[in-house]
Amino acid sequence: MNTISIDTDVLKRIIETYGHMNQMIVAMGEAGEFINAIRKTLIDEDVTNLIDELADIMIVTEQVRMMLDMDVEVQRMIDFKLKRQVERMGG
Repeated sequence: MNTISIDTDVLKRIIETYGHMNQMIVAMGEAGEFINAIRKTLIDEDVTNLIDELADIMIVTEQVRMMLDMDVEVQRMIDFKLKRQVERMGG
């Protein structure tokens, strides 16, 4: 499996510079842009904008994860949701 690296030191600096509230608002905006990029990709099959927005959403979701400082809870929820999906697919 390929992995993507996001420099958490830079993310911490961004959070410290702009603040939690601002970065949460940025995350909301990026989520909307990501949704629109998916819609556009489904229509014209051009992934250029989707790649850009996927990078943005990954950056801001990592910032939100860092700001919440709830890795254990988030990992528990990820595991639960993946297990549930596997069960829905028949195991």
